[in-house]
Amino acid sequence: MLRVAIIGASGYTGIEAIEIILRHPEAEVTYLTAFSNGFGHAEEVFPRLKGKCDLEIEKLNFDKLAEVADVVLCCLSHKVSMELVPEFRNIGLKVVDLSADYRLKDAGVYEKFYQAHTDKANLASAVYGLPELFRDQIKGANLIANPGCFPTGSTLAIAPLLKHGLIETETVIVNSVNGVYGAGKKPTSTDLGVSAMPQKVTMQPSTSSSTISDGSSCRLNFFNA
Repeated sequence: MLRVAIIGASGYTGIEAIEIILRHPEAEVTYLTAFSNGFGHAEEVFPRLKGKCDLEIEKLNFDKLAEVADVVLCCLSHKVSMELVPEFRNIGLKVVDLSADYRLKDAGVYEKFYQAHTDKANLASAVYGLPELFRDQIKGANLIANPGCFPTGSTLAIAPLLKHGLIETETVIVNSVNGVYGAGKKPTSTDLGVSAMPQKVTMQPSTSSSTISDGSSCRLNFFNA
């Protein structure tokens, strides 16, 4: 049985990760942690876990983590994960990171949209966690970068067209709509793309490069409403 620790268990991705692992026949949740808030018994923090998860959500302790887990699900925000992932790897744990910190192989692209990347060594070895396209690489990986919602939907839709040469690859436009869950547990106007004026939604363009397992690639333009 694979022993799984969930770091950042008190957030939206944390509760979803808990429930997914609870349903998995070959994995078990053995350790739950949070940082500034969300401490307490899992059933009290998330009533929907009543009778399902008899664990405390507690402050991260690396010694305990090393004893009780084989794999870490890192459910932290962008920029925070890369501060902790090197520590997880140094104590021999495999990591699945749900932030954007290890998704972009080009650190320059990451730094354009976020901040300076402080863990380029692990960035180089991270595998993009889209099993439909990268299953073989994922099997042997020690660090998996879980893809975001927009790239997952758009990549799975575009990959077959790209593979068979059915589309122009220079510019593919993706119209995407996000809700409050996409901003995390503490949404802000910046995260949601909402201006200071009530009810006024602005369009936020962004670009990304998508590469499938056979090496084909195209440029994506995201417009998030």
